[in-house]
Amino acid sequence: MTCASWMVRRSVSPMRPMPCESLLVMAMAPISWSGPSAAIVAARTQKPIERTGQLATVIAAAVPAREPGKHPATRSFQAIRMRVNAELESIEAALPQAVELLAPGGRLCVIGFHSLEDRLVKRFIQRHAKPAPGNRRLPQQDERALTLRDIGGAMLPTSEETARNPRARSAVLRVAERLP
Repeated sequence: MTCASWMVRRSVSPMRPMPCESLLVMAMAPISWSGPSAAIVAARTQKPIERTGQLATVIAAAVPAREPGKHPATRSFQAIRMRVNAELESIEAALPQAVELLAPGGRLCVIGFHSLEDRLVKRFIQRHAKPAPGNRRLPQQDERALTLRDIGGAMLPTSEETARNPRARSAVLRVAERLP
């Protein structure tokens, strides 16, 4: 499914922002999303956006800042793809299942290709590898059982690897070991 066909299928009031605007805001963090959002809503009041090229043109005209070497609509399309494919939800569902399947001493290795994915993985590992922070003014709560041990933090590709495989530039590998 293309971004444009997804937008056509959504029954969104012309006066309301796109349903995935919150994800677009997160994905476009360095760029203000209010301009592209308003431009999409305005364009949709004129006629439906039916082609991916139309959507890219609307977004490109509305994005105030440009990232060198990237099309202005890249982050928007990435955010829409992540929403359509429910990528973040899939990661949130898969991580606990993966830990349950690991034998003691087994390793969970996750490669994230976007900062939102990496943040989910990082926080999941931290939650399962560190005790819950306590409050010194309250009696001690039952401590949750730690199930993972963080191994080494984030690992990024080397410059040689990125030169051989440009897609690896945004990859982040995180590894955790299942505790007995």
